[in-house]
Amino acid sequence: MHPIHSSRLAVRLKDGSTYAGCNQENASYPLCMCGERVALYNAAVYSPNVAPETLAIVIKNEKKAITTPVSPCGACRQVIAEFEQRFKIRFVFIDF
Repeated sequence: MHPIHSSRLAVRLKDGSTYAGCNQENASYPLCMCGERVALYNAAVYSPNVAPETLAIVIKNEKKAITTPVSPCGACRQVIAEFEQRFKIRFVFIDF
């Protein structure tokens, strides 16, 4: 996940349903789960036969501190690749 803990994620499937995800922290860092994977796994559990259409990464951008999108980590990129379907990834910045 991004080094920004104020981000949320959602995956929209081709049937219009939406599933959310957020970073899941653990004291043992390797056991943490990034929001991208949480959202995709959530969708896979509840709609196993419906392909993803868009993954939205929404970042709370206080004082416009972030100027460029922060890409998913390597583990998340691997999971995205293994879905074996092309879908959009959108970055949304919310200024507070």
